Formats: sequence, C-alpha cells, structure tokens
Amino acid sequence: SLQPRAVAEWSRGEMRILANVGLNLRGEEVLHNLSVANQFAYGVGVDVPFASGRDFAASAMLGGTLGLGENNAEERPLEILGAVRWAVMRGLGVQVGLGRGLSSGYGTPAWRGIVSASWTPEAR
Repeated sequence: SLQPRAVAEWSRGEMRILANVGLNLRGEEVLHNLSVANQFAYGVGVDVPFASGRDFAASAMLGGTLGLGENNAEERPLEILGAVRWAVMRGLGVQVGLGRGLSSGYGTPAWRGIVSASWTPEAR
C-alpha cells in the first residue's frame, strides 16, 4: 500500500491547530459486506498548553477515512480522541488520553485509551 499525506499546522501563540489529508492506496479486499480499497484519509487536531508554559497541555483530534469505491457506513470509520500531556523534565513527556468511535466503520473502537512517553534530545 501507499499512503501519501499533506500536513499543515497553524499556530497562534502556543496553541496549534494541525490538519492532514491524504490517500490510502491499496488493492481491494472484501469480507462479507465490507469492501476496503482506496480511501481518502483526514484528520484535524488542536493542542493547547495550560497557562503560559508547555509543561501541561491538552489536545483533541478527529480523524477518519472515506472509501473511494463503496460508500456504505462500514467504509467510513470516524474517531475522536482527547489527551493531556505533561513535560516531566526537559526532553521527556508523558501523555494519557481517551477516545471514542463516532461511526460504525470498520476498525472504529467503542473506546480507545492511550498512554505514551516521548523523548526529544536537545540540539547541540
């Protein structure tokens, strides 16, 4: 498969709005009434730090896909996710979040939880 994407970011102060659009290009697979082939994929999110620092931030994301062949409900997964992030120390962050599926599309969760850690080394 091939998944080209275009990504954009807009910021005002420390708040950021991010968006991506693209295609999921792949051969068709059929299982009962589900047909998965080429898709249009999209996502939009916002990241807002608490107060004036970046030690704590909240983020929200909405994303999904639309089938380019079939256009039934199961070919249109849609999900929303909210999270909080904490910069534990310089370069180290942790994030926890909870999401919910908004459609009956394949792969859409009833609920999804995330826990992540990130490390960003400082430039020398």
